[in-house]
Amino acid sequence: MIEVGIQENIKLVKAEVKPDSKGNSLKDSLVIGLEVATGSSFSLNSLTSANETVNDGNDQEFYFWPFDNKDRDGATVPFKEVIKRIKDFQAQLNHILSGYMVKTAIEQKWDAVLFQNTGIVKDEDASIKLVQEVPLNTVYKNLANGFVELITPFISDANAPLFRVKLIRQSKLKHFSRIPRYAPFWEPMSIPKDQSKLVFTQWEIDNGFNDGTPSADAPSPDGSPDKSEQDSIDNVFGLNQAAAN
Repeated sequence: MIEVGIQENIKLVKAEVKPDSKGNSLKDSLVIGLEVATGSSFSLNSLTSANETVNDGNDQEFYFWPFDNKDRDGATVPFKEVIKRIKDFQAQLNHILSGYMVKTAIEQKWDAVLFQNTGIVKDEDASIKLVQEVPLNTVYKNLANGFVELITPFISDANAPLFRVKLIRQSKLKHFSRIPRYAPFWEPMSIPKDQSKLVFTQWEIDNGFNDGTPSADAPSPDGSPDKSEQDSIDNVFGLNQAAAN
């Protein structure tokens, strides 16, 4: 397992939109696989992990969960918050992609695919449709598939760059690592360590998200992702505590 911390010599080795195990296409999720480059060292606690990270052979999978159009009380999320979720997710993908390509190439992809198959052609359409489950999920899929298309050529490239990556704790109960919602969490290894911008925020430190020590009540790894507890911590893409992160 790639642990919580600032990890070095990380290679992105997989990117796919993984079908939901129960066949619900609205729950299909973007998954990326990371591994430590051959010849590099890192601390191993376990050969399996659970929840937002899943160890699958040599690489470890990190899930980017699809958007919900409902809050935890079952109410429809306001349009302003929907836009925030989309922008936060897009910013995560931009941050990763920026290590491989110029900004204009990324922006051109989003301009081409963001609202494909949603029926959105003007601002008034967006305010109505994006609070609905299917159009919102379509936007998520457009971003996820666009990311996969952009990153795939680099996955098979033996000369693709290696990265320094910040991974935080999933929750107070679960010590497995996850990718933060907000940059910076990803930078090329070509940046000298003493010039790195990857640090844990004071909020993360105060709340123990920089500590990968298993808790006394930590669940046994079962190899299957579970979104429920992460929802309770930060509502996935940042409706609550993210502003302090």
